[in-house]
Amino acid sequence: MKMKIDESKLTCISDSAAEVFVLLNLLTENARRGFHLEDTDTTFALSGITKLAGELNDNLFKLVESNNGEKNHS
Repeated sequence: MKMKIDESKLTCISDSAAEVFVLLNLLTENARRGFHLEDTDTTFALSGITKLAGELNDNLFKLVESNNGEKNHS
């Protein structure tokens, strides 16, 4: 399957993926130190990952839908 991807959409998806990566690294560091779910950093990271994963999923869905729409018009 070949897709044309708008550069701004790709940048948005890439930024979200990078933020998820950073937050997962924060959780990994906290796990090495024996974190607790009540820790502010841990709560922040989990909330951020949940939000970004949702946004990333939405953006990917829109990208696929957009690509499918372009195929139907060609």
